[in-house]
Amino acid sequence: MTDDHLTRVVERLDAWLEANAPADSAALNPPAAQGDISKIGEYLIDLHPDVVTWLKWHDGATATTGPSHAGFLLPGGYAPNTAEEMGTGQREMERKVAWSFDEEDENEAYWFTVEDGRELDIIGDGTTVYSTEDLGLVPAPTTCHIRWVPFASLTESGHDLIVDHRQGPTYGAVRRIEPDLVDPCAVVWPSVRAMFTSVVEALETARPVTVGTVAYVPRVLDGALDWEIVG
Repeated sequence: MTDDHLTRVVERLDAWLEANAPADSAALNPPAAQGDISKIGEYLIDLHPDVVTWLKWHDGATATTGPSHAGFLLPGGYAPNTAEEMGTGQREMERKVAWSFDEEDENEAYWFTVEDGRELDIIGDGTTVYSTEDLGLVPAPTTCHIRWVPFASLTESGHDLIVDHRQGPTYGAVRRIEPDLVDPCAVVWPSVRAMFTSVVEALETARPVTVGTVAYVPRVLDGALDWEIVG
């Protein structure tokens, strides 16, 4: 599949939202500026073509938490991020990696927990490597990577859909970041194209779409999508 495939899928998405979920249609932003796209992971990430194609159609969505809850149009209630938000989120992951290098893989960062279960950011000079023994902390599962780009978010929850930009079999895959799960960064779609294809097919057929182990069926409330859990 090529970028043309994603373009056709987004055209179908736009048409369906305009006809059936006008609040979500209005929440989608116009195309992102090329300068904003280029800033995402600059000097570090060669942005995946799927992400570029999407942003050239829509610079994410302006999500609202009012009665319509518009903009949270992806299964699970995720709102697509703007290019600026993607760039900011990726840089925040870089910052966390800089403060808390893993001893075996400098590309990965860890949340750390103290004995009472509170989360703690490791603060340092950006170059010092800390061991868990030095700090007396217990590492929790990995939740960020310098080559992950936050593609969509839940409101103020810290949960994201990210696009993996590491070279290898998961390059371009969509991962769900939810620290409370057994697998806190599981691949839920093999690509952004696959994600939007499954979403559009669910909208057009009213059939469930599965994200990880959860199935959602689309419905519209107050002009905006509301994904109901059905299994």
